[in-house]
Amino acid sequence: MAPRSWRPVPKSDPRYSPTKRLYLSPQNRVVSRRQYDNARLQLQGWDSKADFDRRFSATKNRGYARWLDAASENTDIDPKQLAKAGSDFNDAFLRARDSDFDNNPDGSFAEFLEMIGLRNPDSNSPVGSGDTGFA
Repeated sequence: MAPRSWRPVPKSDPRYSPTKRLYLSPQNRVVSRRQYDNARLQLQGWDSKADFDRRFSATKNRGYARWLDAASENTDIDPKQLAKAGSDFNDAFLRARDSDFDNNPDGSFAEFLEMIGLRNPDSNSPVGSGDTGFA
């Protein structure tokens, strides 16, 4: 989701640079790609692009990367789509992580596992008991 009325600087604009990714703000001010990314992510509730990257960097957070791989294998959705800011996967992962990956059968971790196809939605057993609910 792009911020309203933000757009790339057109090639016909004298401020256009082929080596830089520049955007025009709603006030028609030229801004960098990083400033654009910050504005886009702030609309989704993040403090900045750096804040998003700290939370969801697959290279810095190996646990996140493992869940991302598992989700892409079980759902046939491209990992890049899953890892996008504001994706259902990221929202569910945050809720599961904030619950400390609890074993409550109706908790956020159980919902996360159901979403990525690793747990049967009808299962009533605690998470981690070995019973995924699949026959």
